[in-house]
Amino acid sequence: MRNLRRIAPFVLVGIAIALIAFIYEPRNLFDNNSVPVAEERDTSTVVTRSLGQSFTADGMVVYTNATTAFVRLETQSSAASATPGSGSLPSVVTQIVSEGATVDRGDVLWRLGNEPTVALFGELPNYRDLGRGDEGADVLQLETNLVALGFDPDDTITVDETFTTNTEAMVERWQDSIGAEPTGRVDAGAVVYIADTRRVGPVSVAVGDSVAAADAMMTLTANDREVTFSVLAAERGTVTDGDRVDIRLPDRTTLTAVVHSIVIDDTGGASVTAQTEDVIQAVADQIPVTIAWSRELASDVVTVPESALIRTDSGQYNVEVRGPDGMDRLVPVEAAASADGWVEVIGDISPGDEVIAP
Repeated sequence: MRNLRRIAPFVLVGIAIALIAFIYEPRNLFDNNSVPVAEERDTSTVVTRSLGQSFTADGMVVYTNATTAFVRLETQSSAASATPGSGSLPSVVTQIVSEGATVDRGDVLWRLGNEPTVALFGELPNYRDLGRGDEGADVLQLETNLVALGFDPDDTITVDETFTTNTEAMVERWQDSIGAEPTGRVDAGAVVYIADTRRVGPVSVAVGDSVAAADAMMTLTANDREVTFSVLAAERGTVTDGDRVDIRLPDRTTLTAVVHSIVIDDTGGASVTAQTEDVIQAVADQIPVTIAWSRELASDVVTVPESALIRTDSGQYNVEVRGPDGMDRLVPVEAAASADGWVEVIGDISPGDEVIAP
């Protein structure tokens, strides 16, 4: 009886241990051939994909080839000896075209004191007054325009570089048609030469304003659109000449443009200009937009999630591949390009394999 009391506590402890073992893993008590259940871990499938990086920047859609039209007031106000900005008397704007208007050869851009300034086609600026006896390429340019506008109905003009009496008569007919004083001379301020049909951009003055010599009147642009944006120095190599970029307009419309100019700035970044390929319905001269582009790093490569990589102290990368038997094995791999949480791996691993990816 005394011995029974001595061993009773040990018996109770043994029973407690057996009960705990039964609750947590009953097979350990009854099945000598059982194996531990494998720990459940997240897996991912190895896939073939292309890897790339995406970039965005703020930009602006603008009309191309913008130029500014200035007042040449010293000649229009008969202050022939004045120079731009020399303080010649101001003149009042009595007419001016509206922003968004289309300007063609022969159209009046503005009137100062009712004297018109007209758009003509040409590459040379109207830098001097022209009259009978003057010679030069600017005379040829003027005669070409007035003949094209129909002011030589009798074919009396020889289009050349000499301002003749016939040229003077043609100028008078033209001046009379546009409401200018028919002097037969062309003041420098009476004409603005443009490359071809232009669009009127921002207009700097309004009817009733007083303007002086060299004041800016308006911006003239082509009808084509382009987008401008800047990239940081670290991203400069991600966009190259000829690349396509996406443009997201304020109304969420997405268009495309082709890069045609990259200018490096002082910071190592770049100013980029791209020509739009699609028609933009909005007529505003400047439209804030978001630019998006991407750079392909690798095409059709074997990839795993970045979390699947295991890096050893020696710098070797491994992945744990789960076999058909449910057993996991370490496979050495070489890590290459990576983007968006995926990394290219090279090694004994194939698309369709399951890897441990915590």
